[in-house]
Amino acid sequence: MTSLKRFNTLALDAHCEQVIEITEFDQLRTVLSEIQKKSQRFLILGSGSNLVLSQDFPGIVLHIAIQGIDLLEQDKSSVTLSVSAGEDWDKFVGYCVGQGYFGLENLSGIPGTVGAAPVQNIGAYGVELEQLLVSVEALEIETGILRTFSHDECGFAYRDSLFKRDGAGRYVITQVVLKLSKGECYQGNLSYKGLQDEFNKRDIGVPNPSLVRSVIKEVRNGKLPDPAVLANAGSFFKNPIVTEPTHSHLLEHYPTIASFPLADGQVKLAASWMIEQAGWKGFREGDAGVFEHHALILVNHDDAKGADILSLASQIQDSVLHKFNVRLEIEPLVV
Repeated sequence: MTSLKRFNTLALDAHCEQVIEITEFDQLRTVLSEIQKKSQRFLILGSGSNLVLSQDFPGIVLHIAIQGIDLLEQDKSSVTLSVSAGEDWDKFVGYCVGQGYFGLENLSGIPGTVGAAPVQNIGAYGVELEQLLVSVEALEIETGILRTFSHDECGFAYRDSLFKRDGAGRYVITQVVLKLSKGECYQGNLSYKGLQDEFNKRDIGVPNPSLVRSVIKEVRNGKLPDPAVLANAGSFFKNPIVTEPTHSHLLEHYPTIASFPLADGQVKLAASWMIEQAGWKGFREGDAGVFEHHALILVNHDDAKGADILSLASQIQDSVLHKFNVRLEIEPLVV
């Protein structure tokens, strides 16, 4: 059995039969074909930054490490890139900023691979991946056919996509195509209040992509623990979305509740605020805990098991439900 501790950022010491590193598309197709013939269980893994291994996995883990960034087309104001699934997300964002391509800088500092980004429809500081995504290329596991999914076919929603719902276990993402901006007409997306406040506090005038990326990474590093230092899987719960009447009712009882109005009339609540108000910030039970500086982050202090992390998560869900009548949904994939 092979330990998966170094293949997941929560550092959970679950085991599998074998880990195969996939560095080329043809290798992926061949390995999947052999696995299918033998009816073996398998798990697709990128950086393991959004994963909870609840137990040992009785099968083969395919670690996607396919690399490559290709320029498909460009004009004076935009550029379209095809990016391989195994590229490190934050390094790719840094590459884009360095090349003078902008649009992704608000998504700086997010751990994971490019291939995992569409599954979760990653987002931060007022930007979601779907706003810049053109298409996704994915291998259909059962048939071995390479399919291209347009933006609309990906079925994006808040921290969700086709690949997390009906397509889960059916496809392996191999390439992501993104259309970014370039040129001198950069204004920056400072729509997220916390980011705008940060720029105001620093008395920064006209932002540029490099500066936005630098500020966001600094802010993130001040709030979120480095998985290499304190094992974690990033935000453990989704920010719940409620109706306006529900939000109004909560405001009557909790006037300072952190919330964000959405374009469709619904309201997004800050899960971290709710968890903190329920008394969980900094809590520790054995080696499973809640990060002392950010209540949305569950951490593994040393040798917690997946079951320990999930037990703590369940207690938090029950506590928040009891206090606010809002059910928190776990964000990482549980295996």
